[in-house]
Amino acid sequence: TGAEAHHALGVDAREGGAGKSEEQGESCRLIANPPFFKGEGVASSGHSGLHPAMTIVKVKGADLDVVQTGSGRDLVLLHSLLTDRSAFDLVVPTLAKTRRLTLVNLPGYGASAPAGPDIEDYADRIVGLFAALRLPKQTDVLGNGFGGFISIALTARYGDKFDRLIVADALAAFPE
Repeated sequence: TGAEAHHALGVDAREGGAGKSEEQGESCRLIANPPFFKGEGVASSGHSGLHPAMTIVKVKGADLDVVQTGSGRDLVLLHSLLTDRSAFDLVVPTLAKTRRLTLVNLPGYGASAPAGPDIEDYADRIVGLFAALRLPKQTDVLGNGFGGFISIALTARYGDKFDRLIVADALAAFPE
């Protein structure tokens, strides 16, 4: 149910889903099971249904489309360009056995609102998610491709907010 999704994300659902991040005093609003998704899966969005229903997290007034699944040490997964969080579908079942996964549709993907034009704009939006979901300092971040670029900017700007960074298949710069 929506209340269970709110509870699983650590936000009080009593006041219409509104919550405050203690760390940054930022308001967030979670909307579980939006009407265009069916049941427990996300099959109607083209996903394989491996994930529980997505949740919309408001970060600085903008929507971020997020799924959390599994249990254990937190791991945030940032997908590559020209894909979405479903790029991780093959590894989710294995990782979720030992990790609580936060799969993010990056700004401009899925139901996530676009960010500004710079990689740092994406990093700023993602760090707001850490506060909104109350992710602990022991959280790890994996960025693949474009998500790797974002995770490097996230580390440069906010490296004190999480523990370890894993960058997969990301160039340091685009070739000219």
